[in-house]
Amino acid sequence: MTAGLIALPGASFVTQGTRPATNAALLAAGLNARLGERVTLGVRLDSELSANTRRLGGSAQIRISF
Repeated sequence: MTAGLIALPGASFVTQGTRPATNAALLAAGLNARLGERVTLGVRLDSELSANTRRLGGSAQIRISF
């Protein structure tokens, strides 16, 4: 991949990323719960599983409507 900087036009550089794992599973699950008329709580779990990769991530949010 070739990238550049907006502040320095013409100054590009090359970066190389990792190859994706073969036979990988990408899983995601989420749940939203209404706690009141204007309040919602949400959670989410993301996972990548393969023979040499175990990655977990998650997030939580609270949403209040005015």
